[in-house]
Amino acid sequence: MRILLLEICFENFGGYFRAYNIALELSKKGHFVKLVVPRKNGLIINKKRINDHFLIIETTRCRIHTFFEFRFIRVLYNTCCVLFEKYDFIYGFVPVQPDTYIPLLIGKLLRKKVILDWDDFWQDPSIANAFLSGLPAKLLQKYLQFLETLIPGIIQNVTVASEFLKLQCEKTQVRNILQIENGVSTDGIGTFQKYASRVKLGIPENEKIIISIANTYPPCRVVTMIEALKYARAEDPHIRLYLNVDLRKYYFPDHYEIPDELFKNIICTGYLQKDALYEHIVSADAALFSSDTKDAEKACFPIRLTNYLYCGKPILTNAVGEARNLIARFGCGAAVDNLDYKGLGALMVKACNDPEWLREKENAAAHAASCLSWSVIVQRLEQFMMSLY
Repeated sequence: MRILLLEICFENFGGYFRAYNIALELSKKGHFVKLVVPRKNGLIINKKRINDHFLIIETTRCRIHTFFEFRFIRVLYNTCCVLFEKYDFIYGFVPVQPDTYIPLLIGKLLRKKVILDWDDFWQDPSIANAFLSGLPAKLLQKYLQFLETLIPGIIQNVTVASEFLKLQCEKTQVRNILQIENGVSTDGIGTFQKYASRVKLGIPENEKIIISIANTYPPCRVVTMIEALKYARAEDPHIRLYLNVDLRKYYFPDHYEIPDELFKNIICTGYLQKDALYEHIVSADAALFSSDTKDAEKACFPIRLTNYLYCGKPILTNAVGEARNLIARFGCGAAVDNLDYKGLGALMVKACNDPEWLREKENAAAHAASCLSWSVIVQRLEQFMMSLY
């Protein structure tokens, strides 16, 4: 098959990883895949050949203002691909961005086979305000709600990242729905070893480490992690928390302060590239995933969960949504109620002091990684595509 994928995120950011890995696995199965994404910044269109069956096109993106980044050029290019190039499927990511929904609607109008991928709940204020700030909040939310109801209902063939979004599709009577999680890359899995990584990073062999990785943390998540660490260290003062963000850049609720002694045991690694990221995760005893109850949290399947599984790390979470579902399905960690920082702290103590429990959860994480490999997930997607003929 010849498949056109249209993604709104530039390289190594957000949804790019989902689109790239789907495209890569489809190409490994012998399908010709063209993935169109924006550049991080620049006017010239770039081409990247990944393998004989996989081509990436980076289109114009030059951000002058929140609402002007030459998006109309991307819409035009993507539409031309739909109109003038021959594909068996047109697969667009995100229902609320014109880069994807306009070409998809045109493809649908021309009776081409089109699929929409939905992996975030954009109408949730926590997402809408972060990416489209500057518009009146209520107007923006109504606009996004309209698109997230209208577009899936028109396209009718939808892949979703979560049970929450599957239910949203069912409400709008979408006919064909496939839930596909974000997958785990199996390339090089098992390469990184815990104590070898500790030696490389200069971490003592017997240090008790919990790690949490993210691009950003809302202050409420940070407070939950800090309170959990405070509780854990009251039980075991040798536990330390590793983060890849600098907490000094975050604004906390009024009168909230991190005690100096606690702050000294929160290690900021700084931004981590791929191999360094895996070295740090593998060196930890367990991974911490802090969350809250917003619909946006229920809708997504965070990429960092797959990073933890790739490294064979148990996941400790207060999460809702797919993180909790992941643990219920595979037993690859443990979950507590959302506001239960004491329960989260107790899990940190258990992970650092109960080797038999830890080994059981590590084995479960390895099993989850094999069941959620991109190869397995894309095989389901391929079957879904074939069912649409």
